[in-house]
Amino acid sequence: MTILAFHSPKGGAGNTLVTAGIARRFATRGRTVTAYDMTRQDSLKLFFGLLPDQKPVRTDGEPMVVRGVRLVGNFTTQRERDMAIEQIKTTPADELALVDIASADWEGWEQIHRFADLSICVVEPNPIGLASLTRLGEQIPVTEREDIAIVLNKLDDRRKLSRHCHRFMKQLFDNQFLGSIRRDEAANEAIARFESLAEYAPNSVIISDIDALIDSIHQRLVRTHKSRDPINSRAVQSAERQTV
Repeated sequence: MTILAFHSPKGGAGNTLVTAGIARRFATRGRTVTAYDMTRQDSLKLFFGLLPDQKPVRTDGEPMVVRGVRLVGNFTTQRERDMAIEQIKTTPADELALVDIASADWEGWEQIHRFADLSICVVEPNPIGLASLTRLGEQIPVTEREDIAIVLNKLDDRRKLSRHCHRFMKQLFDNQFLGSIRRDEAANEAIARFESLAEYAPNSVIISDIDALIDSIHQRLVRTHKSRDPINSRAVQSAERQTV
């Protein structure tokens, strides 16, 4: 199994967009993917073309598979959330689970972070986004947290500060830095039309950027688990059997 936890220490960074995009692109590469929406907004489904009031469940109560991704969400009680977390823990060895965690839900992040194969932190290229990373450090600086990887979202090459933040983060985080996703208004336009980005704007730079991120995630998982005990790691066994 492979479990990826997505969380941003600051709201509005685009954590859900990144989760949905990576889930969809993994599915197009043949992976069996389940995406969990642990937020109160229940907005992950919007990135798959569902309506705001549409529940991601079939008539028989089973989760819907949309664009190749099994969607699980709409948790209204703590008991439902706890059951979902237990379900994530038992993800089959050959499957991939992605978990979208709200920025304010630090308890949920800590809970899922403990057993996730990789925690991916999404930040924006601005001073507030960079400053928010200090909240992840606990007693250990973020730059020394091998269990955390960084993704820079909403990069705008036309903006000097955005470019400088990108360069600074690549140098500061080195191997922790997975990559960046460029800003594209097509992402919001797709949601407004209740379509997925891949259908509305198949040539969007976001899609190509996410493809590059997936390659980085694969390399990071293999490297991380080999540094531990690859014999007992189902995640690295699954990663090495498949071309992600």
